[in-house]
Amino acid sequence: MGGYSNTFSDQRGGGVSYFTADLGYNFLNAPRYRIGAFVGNNFWHESYDAFGCTQQATNWRTCVPTVPTYVNLISQDNDWHSLRLGLAGQTQLTARLSLSGDVAFLFTRLDGKDQHHMRPKIKLIPEDGDGHGVQLEAVLNYKVTDLFNIGVGARYWAVANNGTAHFEEAMGGRGSPQADDWKAKRYGVFVQASIKFN
Repeated sequence: MGGYSNTFSDQRGGGVSYFTADLGYNFLNAPRYRIGAFVGNNFWHESYDAFGCTQQATNWRTCVPTVPTYVNLISQDNDWHSLRLGLAGQTQLTARLSLSGDVAFLFTRLDGKDQHHMRPKIKLIPEDGDGHGVQLEAVLNYKVTDLFNIGVGARYWAVANNGTAHFEEAMGGRGSPQADDWKAKRYGVFVQASIKFN
């Protein structure tokens, strides 16, 4: 098949969107802190586009000659559907300053689609699999008024699965399923504002 292949492409465009809904109960309530447990659902969508292709190994059948970087070769769409089980807490540092955080363990399911634009014999390749993950978040909040808060926080998400790429569906029954394991991580800081309604 041409030998070992290791290719490089530019990743441009794409996007991330997500939605989370939780239901919880505080089992410890004190004047300066509270701790609770929750169960919820998280939907996490990511899309990627790979442009160009350069062969970095010795395979002479793949990306030789080099594919220009203006050519969109591959598009990938991944939907992670996760059940969240976790703990959340908040402590009052001062009259106006508070620190909150949560940790959630995920039972996750991947629904992915892999499209190779320059290979017309291959249709969309469905990908799926089950796995686990974790979501961590901490926020430092400042109470501007009794009804309005602002905050700055940090977030870390990670998921992984043992999955399958269904080439048998993409190639009209001429292909066979292949192991296709995915790992995804997201982390960063954010700012937020919240309003309470009486």
